[in-house]
Amino acid sequence: MKGLEKLKKSPISVSDCTGRQKGGFDRMLIKQKVIINKEKCKGCGYCIEFCNKKNLAFSAGYNQKNFLYPEFTDRENKCNSCALCALMCPEAAIEVYKEK
Repeated sequence: MKGLEKLKKSPISVSDCTGRQKGGFDRMLIKQKVIINKEKCKGCGYCIEFCNKKNLAFSAGYNQKNFLYPEFTDRENKCNSCALCALMCPEAAIEVYKEK
């Protein structure tokens, strides 16, 4: 019962979950990680088309099914991990993570 009482007294604030710090959003603490399973990809290009930051492009190579697949090309750290690329992928070949 004591553990439950502690939880009730110290709730997690929304700011703890969003990554916001006192001075605003601290982008240096967040690292984006986009994992593309090239063997699941069928080369439709939806992820490339719908990426707001234009961080995806077709690779020079082909997968085992002979489809072009996308590469994550965020050299300027513009990705905000919105995961729109993963949501648009009909094959569920993309995973997006935020890492501290």
